[in-house]
Amino acid sequence: MRQTYEEGDVEEILKRAVAIDATRGRSGRDSMIRAAGELGISEETVVAAERQWMKEKAKREEMREFIAHQRNDFWGHLACYVGVNTLLLAFNFAQSGRITWAIWPLLGWGLGIFFHMLSAFDTKGKEFRKEFQDWKKGRESDRDASAE
Repeated sequence: MRQTYEEGDVEEILKRAVAIDATRGRSGRDSMIRAAGELGISEETVVAAERQWMKEKAKREEMREFIAHQRNDFWGHLACYVGVNTLLLAFNFAQSGRITWAIWPLLGWGLGIFFHMLSAFDTKGKEFRKEFQDWKKGRESDRDASAE
């Protein structure tokens, strides 16, 4: 009796077979090309798929770097906000026994921190994509300048 597979089963089985092969120490590029050949996939197709995969992987890594940069920048600004405003509130309270003028920088700067948080954690909007493109351009110009 012949086994039939549902959609995605073949791909998942082959992925697992490749993973098992890799644990046996045969995880090099030559092994991949040889395994593809056994499946009737040409070396050119494997090389094209490899190039495509590496480009996608680099894009994902670059995006992860940007998100980490954005969030680290936010956390730094938040820490500064908390530290400075704690001192302002303490100074204001020590000066007059209650909170008076210190509430204004707390609220104004807090509004800015709120919008910074939105931009750092919203990875779907147009503004995020624009900031990502600007960040990439800045990195590329930094690389070009250091290469000269």
